[in-house]
Amino acid sequence: MDRKWGDPELFENGWRLHRRDGDGGDLRGAIVALSQASGQPALVAYVIDSDCAQVEAAAPNGATWSAMLNPEVAVESYEAPEPPDPEVVIEAASAWAGEAELSLDRAQLRSVLTAEFEFAEEAFAALLAGLGIHGLPEPEGSPGIDQGPSEASSSPVPKLDSRGVYAIARSVLGPVMKEAGFKHERGMLSWTRPQEGKHLTIWLQVSQYGFDPYRGSKFTVEFQLGAESAVGSGGDSVRFCRLAARR
Repeated sequence: MDRKWGDPELFENGWRLHRRDGDGGDLRGAIVALSQASGQPALVAYVIDSDCAQVEAAAPNGATWSAMLNPEVAVESYEAPEPPDPEVVIEAASAWAGEAELSLDRAQLRSVLTAEFEFAEEAFAALLAGLGIHGLPEPEGSPGIDQGPSEASSSPVPKLDSRGVYAIARSVLGPVMKEAGFKHERGMLSWTRPQEGKHLTIWLQVSQYGFDPYRGSKFTVEFQLGAESAVGSGGDSVRFCRLAARR
């Protein structure tokens, strides 16, 4: 049976990976509560548009640490605070890894914390390996083109996964939005600019339900005009398909 979105993925050493949609919220509070309730070390990464990821970790003994993956992108594009010194993160992660009975690779962690990956998901996989959590299952759609079987033909048909869609959208729409006076908004792939005393925000999101061999997949483009720029903050909104239907 194919893995469904949200199903846990098992690592070789007993760790489980759960993928969820949603905003970041109180990551530190959530992961501390999970660790205390389960009696086990836990770690969470909030991935933003595959660009960067905020990482929080906690252990039952109180050990915690935080990190930002793809820190330059996070600071420049999402106005994130300057990340902590990598050596400070490594020391805190080492204490956490000891509680988790993991063999931490300091050199690899240092490299991950200072590098800029094309996709934040790749950075997270490298971070897990540096922490000693090995055997990450291949995600449902790795960056770019995945050669999936066709129902109508025995020949492979290219299938573009969500990160590939986001990468293309950023490269194509980014310059257009910048020229039109938009700036990158936090959260999902979105841009915003002042408009008639309000904020005009345009955002794109790929369906979370993956690729169906018969129906393919879909993505949403929505225009929002409201008092705030954040996606979903209210105001008037309309999706691109409805705008196109009015023409």
